Amino acid sequence: MVQDTRSTEELSASPAFLPVTVPVPAAYKKEHPLVKVVLVNRNGKIIAESP
Repeated sequence: MVQDTRSTEELSASPAFLPVTVPVPAAYKKEHPLVKVVLVNRNGKIIAESP
């Protein structure tokens, strides 16, 4: 598996953002059901979150 070393901010500007970022919070939530994962950009906008 190849790791992407770009920041979330850099990744969010690319077409690879949704396929990489959307499944991650959901997968983490499955393993840790009491945790809500929220990714927020520097402007305070929520860009991804777990269900």
